[in-house]
Amino acid sequence: MKMYKRLFAVACTLCLALGLCGCAETMPEKSGAMGTAIALGHNNCITEVTVVIDGYGKPKRVIFDDIFPVSDVYNYTALGSDAPTETIGEGTAAKEYYKYLRVGGKYFRVNEDGKYAEIGAAGGAGISDLAEYCKTEAGVQWYYDAFKAGALKICTESESGTSVGGVKLTDKYSFNTANGSMRKRYSRYWSTSGGGKINQVSGLGFNGNMEMLENYLLAYGFDALDDVRTAVVKGDNGYNSIGGVSTGATLTGDIVIYLGVAKAAYQNALDAQK
Repeated sequence: MKMYKRLFAVACTLCLALGLCGCAETMPEKSGAMGTAIALGHNNCITEVTVVIDGYGKPKRVIFDDIFPVSDVYNYTALGSDAPTETIGEGTAAKEYYKYLRVGGKYFRVNEDGKYAEIGAAGGAGISDLAEYCKTEAGVQWYYDAFKAGALKICTESESGTSVGGVKLTDKYSFNTANGSMRKRYSRYWSTSGGGKINQVSGLGFNGNMEMLENYLLAYGFDALDDVRTAVVKGDNGYNSIGGVSTGATLTGDIVIYLGVAKAAYQNALDAQK
């Protein structure tokens, strides 16, 4: 009888252990999440990084991009629209600017010095230099929100802040600058394969460098980026490394911006998963 009791006890223990293991194996995984972060890049663009993670917090995708500054649309957008332009400067220094721009709910007119100033602001208290304002922390977020909302336009008319007609500047693939898109990922900027003869370069180009950074982060994670400003080293071969591990990218100072924003985006993804 004692033998049977011992066997029964062992059997119960095994069943309990197996049951616990079975529960652990079938516990639902958290759903994946996505986080995005932005910052001023290249002194005039918006650097945007999106990180996608799986249910365990492991990064699955890192997507880098830059958004061109709206104040640089002079001489960039394909002429042929009805939007009026003004020539600023003389001789070889002359540049053709679009006369009116819209960013969000604000309207701007180009001045004689080539700066876009807000029109229609009460008491003249508006933005006096669009390009400089977009370099501030508040300006970066404001411009980014307007871009995402499709609220960047070259205006055909603008009187006291009222726009009539206009050309949207937010289409992803088509349109607006000599490089194609306002987004560098989809433009010919620093490109090795884009059409025409605009900004054609040898080497990795923008997308190639971004892919190298993505692959590095997917392989080694974000922990090494805590002191990224001093950790990035450019080797004799032209490639960057962090902590002795090559990223494969040929970016110079801007790599610090990309990696810093990437870490912030990763943290945002983790926060979104909680």
